[in-house]
Amino acid sequence: MMNFSLLAQPSIRLIEGAFIYRFTHFIDWNSENKNFNICIYKDKDVYNSLKDRTQGKTVKGLEISILDVSSEPLNKCQMLFLGKAIHQKSQKESFKSIKDNKIFVVSRDKLNPKVSMIRLKVKERKLSFDANKTLMNELDINISSKILRLADEVY
Repeated sequence: MMNFSLLAQPSIRLIEGAFIYRFTHFIDWNSENKNFNICIYKDKDVYNSLKDRTQGKTVKGLEISILDVSSEPLNKCQMLFLGKAIHQKSQKESFKSIKDNKIFVVSRDKLNPKVSMIRLKVKERKLSFDANKTLMNELDINISSKILRLADEVY
């Protein structure tokens, strides 16, 4: 199971990075890129965790790149982690880019619920997640039923 106790772990951000990395193996993308870009918005700890974890690794034959997109456009991303809410003034443009580019979005609980497909949350001192299958279907993003079975809630 993908729940990890937070008591024995050094940092929740490291565990979030591990979850994000594992999700890449269970989602189907039609990508013509040479790289698989995991973009991080406003979270240096998760960025560093993923940078260390994915160095030299591939997913489905694509080299993994970790990008900080706090001030860059999102169109380079296959996956996006939202460490903080997207600023109100740029939400409309960001949400359009996410939908137009079919970007798989992971966020913390209650951040940007309109675009989050996976919402990470702490429950009973463990990291777990909910899955927004409705949004995935809307954007034609396929995720393995193995991940959906591990989710606390699928909606």
